[in-house]
Amino acid sequence: MTRPLIECISINSQRVCKVPGCSRLRHRISGYCLGHTSTNTRWGSPRHSSRGLKRYELKVEREECREIIDYNLDVTASHPGLTKAVKLMSDWLMFSSKGVQRMPQWRHMSRLCLDGGVTGRDILVEASAIWLVWDRRPHLIHSLKHYQMVTGNAVARMAPLPKGRTVVPPRVKKEIGAYLHKSIGIQVVSVVRAVAKREKARNKKIDIMNQPLEVDFD
Repeated sequence: MTRPLIECISINSQRVCKVPGCSRLRHRISGYCLGHTSTNTRWGSPRHSSRGLKRYELKVEREECREIIDYNLDVTASHPGLTKAVKLMSDWLMFSSKGVQRMPQWRHMSRLCLDGGVTGRDILVEASAIWLVWDRRPHLIHSLKHYQMVTGNAVARMAPLPKGRTVVPPRVKKEIGAYLHKSIGIQVVSVVRAVAKREKARNKKIDIMNQPLEVDFD
């Protein structure tokens, strides 16, 4: 027989938080203490170091991803996956701006479109840049859930927040991030792999140039 909720809370609250090194007791039915539960709710990871990314932390990766995306869409025009991803994001913005309420977080996406002039390509660049940061500096992003929350937060902030609001609600971050990963996750990974491939080729070229010259004394 299923235990009553109050009994489950009583039993669980006597256990220690699951976060390594934390000795505090769990909060209600959560596996974490109150502090780690709060962090997990806000960022999808219980670690106290979990947070969003500052714009300057994405600057280099954003430029690299935009260069790859622009090249494939504008120069070669040979990547149907990226074209589809941009159209999906553009449609999300367009339908949201028209008040189509079935679109995920349509009010926030409408704000991006109408107030911020954000495009579908901008969203693809942002999501790709954050994945690239995760790939290069995994200490900043701890898990897929954390990535989704960070991405949702970054996209929601691509235009000024509504008056009187200073943070993006967790539910908004979660829904935007989850939809992005579900709809364009494959294309995001493709962009990151292209950046890594270009970087590897560049480093190989530098290594060759730095090799000592062979001198023939004959």
